[in-house]
Amino acid sequence: MIESIFPWNMILTHMHKNKGMCKVLFGLGVITTGSGPCDEDEFDMFLRECGIPIYEISDNVPTKLVIGHIDWDEDEVRKVIQARAGGSLWVYSQEMVFASLAIGADVFGECSRDELISFGNGHPALEYLMTDMGFGWPITEVKRGINRLGDLGDIPEEGILGLLGYHVGKQGLSQNSRRKKLVKLLFMELTAQPYSNLTNIDEWGKPSSAQRLQKVANCLASFAILRKRNTTYDNSKAIRDYESDLYYLESNYFKPELGFRWPDTDVV
Repeated sequence: MIESIFPWNMILTHMHKNKGMCKVLFGLGVITTGSGPCDEDEFDMFLRECGIPIYEISDNVPTKLVIGHIDWDEDEVRKVIQARAGGSLWVYSQEMVFASLAIGADVFGECSRDELISFGNGHPALEYLMTDMGFGWPITEVKRGINRLGDLGDIPEEGILGLLGYHVGKQGLSQNSRRKKLVKLLFMELTAQPYSNLTNIDEWGKPSSAQRLQKVANCLASFAILRKRNTTYDNSKAIRDYESDLYYLESNYFKPELGFRWPDTDVV
């Protein structure tokens, strides 16, 4: 246990009683690295008592990462960010987890950007993400190309959007056809093949859910950013299509009380 005036160890022994909220935060799994204010092993034990899967780094990592003050692995953090490139990653300190459980809601949904940054002040790992890595924490969208994580190469349109036949650009669908497919995706079941065979199917949530809308929006925003970063081709039409479809979804389906921030397509 990391030394602290506040009795973090005592609090941790009782936090599993709030396992319902813990599952809301991390039900699909989490990666942890580092200790502080709680020892990493003890923190992991608390998560397991709540029924939370704790994953090692792989090509299919979860969207949540918890980092302690000390003994966190810089290479591990880089690998997680690289594995999530083009998608979303929520990075929490242990204190942010405690705060979420205390208020009964995810701090990323409840707190302003300035309030979130206050959690990072004096936290070595979060400050590292904001400065050395250029990660832009607490903005949760992972942008390819940052910190020499690799060239873009080709930009595939695959996964659920591709299976639905959603395509943009000069050879893409009309605006009306694209939006019909996006709306279908918001409300359809993904339990049948070929959708159920995708490795990240759990990330899409249930039909009509905030998680489903957020996932669709994050995908469109990520693809738009990837197109902007690839200057080899004229991607202007594709970018306009992505951004106009994002605006359509935001205008017609997004409500702030859903608890997440709408993605933007600015390249940083």
